[in-house]
Amino acid sequence: MIDVEDIKEKVHAIQEELVALRRHFHQHPELGNKEVRTAALLRDRLCEMNLEVEAGIAMTGVTALLRGVGPGRTIGIRADMDALPIQDMKETSYCSKVPGVMHACGHDLHMATLIGAAQVLSQYRDKLKGNVKFIFQPCEERVLGADRMIRAGVLENPPVSVMLGFHSFPLLPTGVIGLKEGVMMASADLFSIHIYGKTGHAAKPHLAVDAISIAAMVIHALHLIVSSRIDPVHPAVVSIGMIRGGSAENVICDHVELRGTIRATFNKTRDLIMEQIEKKVRGITEGMGGRYRLNIDRGSPPLNNHPVITRILEQSAVEILGDDRVVSLQEPSLGGEDFSSYIEKVPGTYFRIGTGNPAKDTRHYLHSNLFDVDEAAIPEAVKVLCWAVIRLLQTHDLEENGL
Repeated sequence: MIDVEDIKEKVHAIQEELVALRRHFHQHPELGNKEVRTAALLRDRLCEMNLEVEAGIAMTGVTALLRGVGPGRTIGIRADMDALPIQDMKETSYCSKVPGVMHACGHDLHMATLIGAAQVLSQYRDKLKGNVKFIFQPCEERVLGADRMIRAGVLENPPVSVMLGFHSFPLLPTGVIGLKEGVMMASADLFSIHIYGKTGHAAKPHLAVDAISIAAMVIHALHLIVSSRIDPVHPAVVSIGMIRGGSAENVICDHVELRGTIRATFNKTRDLIMEQIEKKVRGITEGMGGRYRLNIDRGSPPLNNHPVITRILEQSAVEILGDDRVVSLQEPSLGGEDFSSYIEKVPGTYFRIGTGNPAKDTRHYLHSNLFDVDEAAIPEAVKVLCWAVIRLLQTHDLEENGL
């Protein structure tokens, strides 16, 4: 019989080791699809646990399968591996040693946490009915890694029944778990628009086709899509983050490039925005005598947490941490997360781990060059993951809800 206190003791025994591992990752960050040293270290640690380890998945991904002693469902847990192209400006003993690259989003904590969960759960292999698959995914920051891992078969052999994902969050106090049923995060798509006109002298605009004027009208029209075409109870946003065009003050510009992002909490809203972008750009550009080229890169879909699995995770977190350290998140975020691609295929849930501690200066938001985490969150997250996995392997609630 596995009990909460036994899990707590096992996690306590390795927490200093996990903090040291997190600091190693933090000092040696690697960008997406370049996580070679990171993957090698993960592979070696997982092999020491006598797990079924595969490396080189979708370039640098790593998985490890823990087989229990009897038949049952397979629980998948994902941690992301990649760092960001940001210069680490912290003054700590473990700051990044790689110029211009740092773990500014907590992926180092995620990897250390999942390694901890693997270490603890592997000690219960003779008591588990079912399997646990630990998934270390590259290239989350570019919203490419999850789909590539899925295409490489990480949800198969054996088929994954439930997926769990998690992320550090500096706006929650250290060790507090934040959960939300249903839509938790938005889709994240990118678009580029090239507008082509006809160059000419600034004194004779009637003899040219001004791509800048067309672009100005396009920008205005795109910003009106959400307010005029989207149901206001369905959060969404269209943002243009880059514009490039023109060569001189007295020359009518013949080419402008716009780049931006689309965020939506429902796929129907997402599709409608894409349709409206095409209509607006085509109508304005052709009406003003220009041409255009539009490209929309579909990224991660909305992240939709399964209610039953979320409630089981919530119960597990309460049993481990207490009621006062488990909070219900009320509003979805328009941030994107490619974990959503997994739970489009397999039911699951994604939760936040509080890492904010003003005394340790760990409340800088994600992607800040001062970002850091309160490492006291690592053992708390490991305990929650381990207990949730055990509960998910044992529960009959999933079958009763058609899962």
